[in-house]
Amino acid sequence: MNQRENNKSIKIAIHGVPHSTHKILCLFFKQISEHIKIVNDADSPDVDLIDIDFAGGDKILAKQRAEHPERIFVITSLKNKPNTIEYDYLFLKKPLTRERIIQIIMQCQLQLKQPTIQKKQVKAASKPSTPQATVLPATVDKKPASPIKPPENHTRPAEEFNEKGFTHFIGLIPTIDIKDPAQIAQACFSPEDYFLGYVYNAIKISHHKKQVLQVDASWRPLLIFPHSHEIWLDANEHQLRAFAGLKISRTSEGKVRILPVNLQKTKVNQASDKFQNEESFLWKLAIWTSKGRYPQQLDPTKPIVLKHWPNFTRLVITPHALRITALLIQQPQSMLDVAKTLNIGAQYVFVFISGCQALNLVAQIERKPGPEEKTKKKNNASGLLSKLLNKLRAKNHDDTA
Repeated sequence: MNQRENNKSIKIAIHGVPHSTHKILCLFFKQISEHIKIVNDADSPDVDLIDIDFAGGDKILAKQRAEHPERIFVITSLKNKPNTIEYDYLFLKKPLTRERIIQIIMQCQLQLKQPTIQKKQVKAASKPSTPQATVLPATVDKKPASPIKPPENHTRPAEEFNEKGFTHFIGLIPTIDIKDPAQIAQACFSPEDYFLGYVYNAIKISHHKKQVLQVDASWRPLLIFPHSHEIWLDANEHQLRAFAGLKISRTSEGKVRILPVNLQKTKVNQASDKFQNEESFLWKLAIWTSKGRYPQQLDPTKPIVLKHWPNFTRLVITPHALRITALLIQQPQSMLDVAKTLNIGAQYVFVFISGCQALNLVAQIERKPGPEEKTKKKNNASGLLSKLLNKLRAKNHDDTA
């Protein structure tokens, strides 16, 4: 699935609500994602959202269902899920909280992907779907490379974990006391010291040059296909998770190479099931590298801006990810403030932010202190933590120089 398809908007028509409520919902959906569009019925929406508590709501539902059976129907009500409706629908319980609406939107996205996959499978029987990759001049053979055809439905639905299940998935995540500046200062990692950093840089180069590249880290070759936004790696998740956590010594940097690819000499055609979506791969690699730590380039005491909602339909949903996202979309907050506000372990905030940084979804801004905060800055824990962080970064710089 290409980038344009990834960002396809979901068009929603809202029925059976007062004008004031309709206006609030429009603003709410706009705040959640730029890819959610509130439209009129004449604009061929993908989803009909119908309030059956409204007088005539049942009739509206029956009419829309009869005229547009291809649409996804979301029914909202203060009452429990109605059992008198025979056809498929999604139920949105009132009150309409942010988390409930997010979950419904994710379900709609998953359902909308199914027809696209089926259409692609029909086309695949007669025509290769992947564009021919451009190879660097140094690798061009006289005989042109055969087209590569990734599998059509290798993208899996999102997985969501609670804290216990996530521990089994990612490994032990140590608890961090956010009141202890020393623990916070030590709970960081540098992506450049791990496989993540090399893959991230290689993807940027591959997209800039529009060329298929290979990351050779003396392990297993990883191929980057910029045209289809896909990664090819002949390794299972257990193997990748183990390698992601290994620190790559600076002295062995020469062993990690980014090379142009001769497609004729690869095993891609013989192992087309090894393709993965680039976005979901980077996300997994980042959270496996993080293991509950935050990227060293970020300061946990300064506010984080979340640029837009992560595409949770294709990403591993880490514990509390929806709550963290909803909070940061409302206003920038520091990682430590997020943990305090939501009353969750800082390690889950750090894991989430690590994944977001790998996808360029976050940016950091300077906190604007008020008059009282300025006078207390020398004595508060935030000031002490900032000093410790600066010392730690200076020490790491000296060690790697």
